[in-house]
Amino acid sequence: MRGASTAKRSVTHIAAGGHPRAAAARVPRRRLSRVADRTRALRVAIAVAAGLGGAAVAAASASAAATVNHFSKVQHFDAGCGLPGATEYATGTEHLNVRELDNGTLHVTYGETFKILQVSDDPTVAPRERQGTDAITFHLINNGPTVFHETFRDRNTDFGDIFFFTTFVAVHGEVRVDRTFARNPPPPGC
Repeated sequence: MRGASTAKRSVTHIAAGGHPRAAAARVPRRRLSRVADRTRALRVAIAVAAGLGGAAVAAASASAAATVNHFSKVQHFDAGCGLPGATEYATGTEHLNVRELDNGTLHVTYGETFKILQVSDDPTVAPRERQGTDAITFHLINNGPTVFHETFRDRNTDFGDIFFFTTFVAVHGEVRVDRTFARNPPPPGC
């Protein structure tokens, strides 16, 4: 793992989901598809924004955009990892802020709070309510250094309370900092 953090990798490759510790490896199967899809989509959007280059970003005037999305989703998960199948009823709020400055600096912040009611296919297992947060920040500073940070928490999962963060800093496409920490992650393969 230590060697991977010093390897030279393209920032666009990392932002597009090519980071060695992809979102799918860190969250429980109960939230895998929703979080992985959204994180992948956000990273692609960041890569596109970062790929604009200095001239395109500098030519545009300073701008800011903010969106708020309330979501509700029902998803069923088949049995696996020693757990019965379950249906999850998720609700939450997403916030996305994008700020672009005249000097080529781009700031993107994403935040999500969610509640999930998990109803097991096994009638002997009581329903479980979970809640959590996901926060992502991305900075492309004056068309140079790039900083990415994500913090994820999911409380009361089948695996206990999950906490994860990752941070990387790249300068001119070379990753200089690449740190990840996970507390109570699901077992491998789950």
